[in-house]
Amino acid sequence: MFATDHTTPRGVHTAGWVRIVASDDGRSIAAVEHACGPILQGDYLEPFTAPVVPSNITTPDSTGDPDFQSSGRIVFGDDEHESAGIGDFVLVDKGADQGLAAGARLAIYRSVSMWWLQGLHGKQPELPLASVGEAVVVTTAPTLSVVRITAGRGAVYSGDLIVPRK
Repeated sequence: MFATDHTTPRGVHTAGWVRIVASDDGRSIAAVEHACGPILQGDYLEPFTAPVVPSNITTPDSTGDPDFQSSGRIVFGDDEHESAGIGDFVLVDKGADQGLAAGARLAIYRSVSMWWLQGLHGKQPELPLASVGEAVVVTTAPTLSVVRITAGRGAVYSGDLIVPRK
């Protein structure tokens, strides 16, 4: 559904956790503490920082008016899946630079015309919009955020509109 170019966000799969047990100027030895899948040549290391998870990520909350001027899109779910449901985590194309913060509430909408099934990514949704769910921001980066779907009326899809609640 998404082009494989250098402008489209791609998912990163965590292969596991390692602990560096020895190192010199050019090499390190690591002990695998937990494996989530194969650890392969070419994988890279990132320092682990436990996310601060908002306490409200399991409770649906539809209070507050939707701010359609600050809307964004669902990019994809876990392992780049194009659909997700209640309790799942998805990546959205708005982040801290656009005012999102952990704990922020989002409404999820879809065009009734189902424009997203027609391969029209990037096009503004056609009205009317149907409410399909609620979500909460778990963590943010400058231009992307991870959100958890807290309520839904069916599947949530890549391309669905996310709208912050004020």
